[in-house]
Amino acid sequence: MKKAAIYTRVSTHHQIDKESLDFQKKELTRKDLANQFSNVPYQERLEKAKAIDLKNNHTIKDLGNDYCEIIPNDESKLVENK
Repeated sequence: MKKAAIYTRVSTHHQIDKESLDFQKKELTRKDLANQFSNVPYQERLEKAKAIDLKNNHTIKDLGNDYCEIIPNDESKLVENK
């Protein structure tokens, strides 16, 4: 049985144009300020939350009902700034 995982990423036009980190640090609009997380880069939020890094560190368990569970192999492997 072959298994596959789908990684979905949503990018803004600024990220596509390779301005993502600079853009996240500079421009803030009223819409951005309404979201308390908009001015903190995603990588920084993962580090602060001590999120488990699942890259090359997971097993996918098929639950048999069109759902699957992603299980970390090593829960001590946390997301780090690269």
